[in-house]
Amino acid sequence: MAPFRTTRKDRLTLSIILLVATLLVLAAQFIGNWGNDFDDRDLGRDTGFNYSST
Repeated sequence: MAPFRTTRKDRLTLSIILLVATLLVLAAQFIGNWGNDFDDRDLGRDTGFNYSST
């Protein structure tokens, strides 16, 4: 990897971008899981099915 100069501001910006990207991924997984659980509960209530979601 070719060496390149980085200023403190560049490193700070890069770390903030990485942090935001990580938070976005975590939030997407959390929202996706919550949505799936919510859908499962709705399906179970509407159809009378009684199945366990892991």
